[in-house]
Amino acid sequence: MNSHNRNRTFAQLCLVVLLFCGLVSCKKSAVMTLQLFTPTGIDTLDGVTELRIFVDQSTDGLMIPLSTIGQPDAFVDVDADKQNHVLTIEAYKEETLVSRGRSLSLLFEAKNVATRVVLWPVERFAPLRATLADDWQGTAFFQLADHRIVALHDSRTSLFEFSTATFVDGPELPGALVTPVGLPLDANRLILIGQTNSYTLDLTAESATATVWDGETPSSQGGRLIKGADTTYVLVNPAPAASYIIDTSTLKVTRLEIPEETSANSCVAVEGGYLWLVGGNPTGDAIRLVELATKTRTSVTDASVTIPPSLTDCGIAVLESGELLVFGGKSDTVQSAIYRLKPTCLDGSCALQIAAGALQTARYRFGLSVMRDGSVLVSGGLGDADQPQSNAEIVAIENDVITLKSTVEMIRSRVQHRSFRLDAGEILLLGGEARIDGELYMPR
Repeated sequence: MNSHNRNRTFAQLCLVVLLFCGLVSCKKSAVMTLQLFTPTGIDTLDGVTELRIFVDQSTDGLMIPLSTIGQPDAFVDVDADKQNHVLTIEAYKEETLVSRGRSLSLLFEAKNVATRVVLWPVERFAPLRATLADDWQGTAFFQLADHRIVALHDSRTSLFEFSTATFVDGPELPGALVTPVGLPLDANRLILIGQTNSYTLDLTAESATATVWDGETPSSQGGRLIKGADTTYVLVNPAPAASYIIDTSTLKVTRLEIPEETSANSCVAVEGGYLWLVGGNPTGDAIRLVELATKTRTSVTDASVTIPPSLTDCGIAVLESGELLVFGGKSDTVQSAIYRLKPTCLDGSCALQIAAGALQTARYRFGLSVMRDGSVLVSGGLGDADQPQSNAEIVAIENDVITLKSTVEMIRSRVQHRSFRLDAGEILLLGGEARIDGELYMPR
């Protein structure tokens, strides 16, 4: 970069700081270093379009077009291996700023104050540099309460470190687990529940010990662990195996009897104090509800649209409004339908209003995450003729209508992978059939 461009970029950055100080109380100016780093493994600055400055945890931040401070080539690459970029400018120390984001970021450091500014790229998927060794095929992935990711293979664990975009070895379990699920307790503890054993993984103590439960001892029989209200989780196993309600604050476990027609491929969700079971029941009701407080089955009446009772391998997104969106799945054929369920529950029965929309691509065994803005990312899966899919669709309810907002190409196809929302709003896809790598969806 020539000196004229450097001076112009410097002046533009100072102008941004002055504009920013008009919104928050700025303090003594200082010369400090801005380090652009990529903890989640993004390898390029292509597509970066705007700067987001977070003032506190409750705001969306001040948006500034990147053109105001220069294009990405304004950053000097001083460490190609770690993808770090450094530029020294005059800036202001502001103690109310907080550390946010795991995306492309600028890090301000001055007098023991570290604040972070997030650069959001255009909507896209980007590959992670981090990957697991080949002998980790079939790895299960779980998320801690602080959004960090733990990988489990047999008795080995590994923690994905966002700061270095690498997997680091974690504590080894006393024994291997079969069909495990992961129950997050806090930012450093995770209970891994298998068919016959459960272990509490403590990353601070670097230990893994047998879990001591209060009441029943839960068992995962190829089940799914669903977040309920407050500290409650529901472990849903296919019938006739028992299911369980677990309170993470006390480790109290109670048995939950679910409808006997529930299969391993039924779609499940927890919302409004009810366990929702959709599909997987060719000869009976498409929707079954169990009230968690009373552990009893609830009658359901519906209108408008009929969901196929034989539907399997679909996905359910629970929205903040209390509505549920049921996506895709497979019946006689691969489905593209989206069902919008608006329940009204009173005195042991629930009435449903059901509306329908459609995905652009029919799919099942896909990944699904609800994003910060309430839209839903549906990624990968199997399509017609069981072809693996390598795109994602973003769906939202806009003006009370199910709307396809956009379609984004993924780095590679994925089937039965995990989809995690991170604390800065990105969606991390990990694993899947014959996959041990990951990729990151960067929203607009």
